[in-house]
Amino acid sequence: MVLFSFFGISRDLKKIANVNTFGSDTSIKISQSQLDELYKLSLNGIDLVKDNLILEGTFRPIGFSYSKNNAFALIDYQEPDSLSSEIVYEKLRKILDNEFLNDSIKITCVIYNGIIKNEKYPDGNDCISFLFKSKEFDDYILNSFPIKIENGELLFGETVVEMLKK
Repeated sequence: MVLFSFFGISRDLKKIANVNTFGSDTSIKISQSQLDELYKLSLNGIDLVKDNLILEGTFRPIGFSYSKNNAFALIDYQEPDSLSSEIVYEKLRKILDNEFLNDSIKITCVIYNGIIKNEKYPDGNDCISFLFKSKEFDDYILNSFPIKIENGELLFGETVVEMLKK
């Protein structure tokens, strides 16, 4: 259990956003209310993948769209299981890019099992990542939750939010 304290992983999700901007543009802005909305959508996404992640140690990427009238629509690519996660991820990105063209769609997101590597996790750590695209900000927002599975329970680290250039 000491290992978890050292790495900051706990049973409870912590709403701590370490925002890093990539690229040379330091004028990238996202409001606290936008961060709160993305965090809430991330929690909904965790609920979608949590059981599979605990049982199998991973999950297939899925996506969703979120409309201006707050409707949440799951997009699960139902092709053969033999397709790699990378191919499913790319196919979902294309589907969501088309969804994004719809005027009623506010946010699209791809949820995938990834690795987070930063100062806190220099050797990398498994995470649940959410790649958000919104009409309210110009760049992608990558919201990652470091995770560890212990005794059939999903444990979380601090949320890391990164802004990525399109």
